Amino acid sequence: MVRNIKNNYGLDDIFSHSWEVFTKNFGLLMLAGLVIYLPINLLFSIVPTYWSEMGGMYQLYYQLATAVQGLLSFIAVLAIIHIAFSKITAKKVSFGSAIGMGFKRLFPGILTYIVEAIIIGLIVGIPIVLTTLYFMFAIFQPIALFIIIGILLVLVCIAALLLAIKIGVQWIFAYYSVVIDKTFAFKALRNSADAIKGRWWKVFGITLLLGLLSGAITMPFGIALAFFDYYVVKVFILTLTQLISIYFLVAYTVFFVNLYNTKKLVKKTKK
Repeated sequence: MVRNIKNNYGLDDIFSHSWEVFTKNFGLLMLAGLVIYLPINLLFSIVPTYWSEMGGMYQLYYQLATAVQGLLSFIAVLAIIHIAFSKITAKKVSFGSAIGMGFKRLFPGILTYIVEAIIIGLIVGIPIVLTTLYFMFAIFQPIALFIIIGILLVLVCIAALLLAIKIGVQWIFAYYSVVIDKTFAFKALRNSADAIKGRWWKVFGITLLLGLLSGAITMPFGIALAFFDYYVVKVFILTLTQLISIYFLVAYTVFFVNLYNTKKLVKKTKK
């Protein structure tokens, strides 16, 4: 590591370490972002949002454009994680190798996303569907029984939502594991959960704060888009917002590496 690994990185440690990585490798990180984000925004800002409601070929083209935009953005994220991790661990990395890693880990990343989405979707979806069906077809039951079962089902839905949040936080670093550990799907999800084990509330709090800070910084640009719907301005604002988000990708990478390595140290001390 560039720095000595220490237990329990706090928010200030994450900020200072990620800022160090970000500023010392600013050019490479910005290049990786610009090469993908700028062409995406130049091409897809032309597509009117109202095409999604027109049906036919217009709607199909809009959906295809949105899918391609999502895939290319995902490649950029994976490439930036690779750059950040390489610099954190003092390994050599070039622009070409970073973009190559983004493409190479795209399919494993998509598989991981699908597995995660299916599991969390089932956890939340099944109780909600059952509750909805119950309220639709159980209206002829005695009112007292109807209310009691209805309350129980609502509580089950709330419990399922809380479980989904818990699991979602445990798996928040799965895509970082896809790049760093060369894993995918269940293995990537397990690696993320293993790094967080015993520190769920800490991870929840820090990721919440990072998310709020990121939102607070980028929100004014989102508001500006509503008032300046000119092509050039739109492309500039979208690209600037995405480039700002690169810092937070670096911060999450620093956080994951610290969690993962300190977890290994904790395991060694227990043996």
